Amino acid sequence: MSHVPNTTISSPWESAAHIYPKVVAFLDMTIVQITGGMLRDARNLTGLSQQELADRASISRRCLTAWEGSSGSVPNAGVRALHRVVSALEAEGVVFVAGGVHLENASPQPAA
Repeated sequence: MSHVPNTTISSPWESAAHIYPKVVAFLDMTIVQITGGMLRDARNLTGLSQQELADRASISRRCLTAWEGSSGSVPNAGVRALHRVVSALEAEGVVFVAGGVHLENASPQPAA
């Protein structure tokens, strides 16, 4: 049995790092709130149609249309289905950032 040195712990994750270093490493991430408008913008950047993206993510086009229509709101979507859509878009080079999307290694587009 390993011994954890007696130190001052500022958070429960700090103590967990001694015991579960790989688990704690996964918690060091940024979570971006993805809205329906961001999904629509990301799809438009890739040039995919709604049907093409829906097929790649194994969801219905009707479902994707509803999500994209939620505009500035977070889509009412199941986590696994939303993950498949986001993964399909990321495979096309889309990067989700707080407040927007862009294509990886793409030059910034001038504002219209």
